[in-house]
Amino acid sequence: MKTLISTDLFETIVVGSFYPSYNSSQGERMLSISACMYGEMYSNFVSSGSRKLTADDQVIVDFLSSHQIGDTIKIRGNDYVVVGRHSDRYEYFISSDAYKTIDPYNNVLFVISKDRWHSGYSQNDLPKDTLESLFPNAVVWTPEMYERQDAIPSAAQTKNIAVVYLTVQIAFIFLLTFMSDSLAEENVTSLIVGGNPSMITALLLAEGLVISIVPIALGLVIHKLLYDSVFEVINTVGGIVYHASDYYIVLGIMATVCVITLIPYYIRYRRHTPNMVRGMME
Repeated sequence: MKTLISTDLFETIVVGSFYPSYNSSQGERMLSISACMYGEMYSNFVSSGSRKLTADDQVIVDFLSSHQIGDTIKIRGNDYVVVGRHSDRYEYFISSDAYKTIDPYNNVLFVISKDRWHSGYSQNDLPKDTLESLFPNAVVWTPEMYERQDAIPSAAQTKNIAVVYLTVQIAFIFLLTFMSDSLAEENVTSLIVGGNPSMITALLLAEGLVISIVPIALGLVIHKLLYDSVFEVINTVGGIVYHASDYYIVLGIMATVCVITLIPYYIRYRRHTPNMVRGMME
């Protein structure tokens, strides 16, 4: 541990005991335990409850646990109070002092390097080389390996999301077309009496954006307010953490898609002449 810290390559060092040592008669689960020995847990680690352990009898459980915040559970024969839930790995998370008291068999080391190393850097990965030199018999998993492991399911889910959203957008365009056609007589009249086609098109586009973005923003607000009580319960995967920046990104992406789908529809209004719209009204 001292050698790892002295390399000045890592900002967080977590030790873990990954093996099924438990007592089912005392209500324990067959799960591993871990503790942060150096640095702090990263912000996305804890999905609900306290982000820090302030006492040695506290524990942060994983999202698969049936225990709620405030419950008391047994870990290796000791009582711990649940103060939070995490969404990253499948284990109990206790304080470093509590971990040392239990003195389990350490067989996992999880570290976060100060410099981020991703795909394409495995040939020149100083933290990886350091770990392999300190633990020659260990298997070192790099971020690149995790990225490869996640690539296939991520690609499949992204395709499904894209298909669903495209279907929704097509349905939305049909609805918007119906609403616009219901106001066609008003718009045509504006063109006949000398209205500027560019201005009318801009107004139509603004109306479409308001009709589109306001429900999207409202839906995101509802998702934020009801996430713990509703959406966390019905999600296929639990423990997902959403920050304000995530909602802003989703709003920006959906607004951009709306603009892209609306522009072709409204371009035809820009090309209409008074003679053309008179024929539309006859």
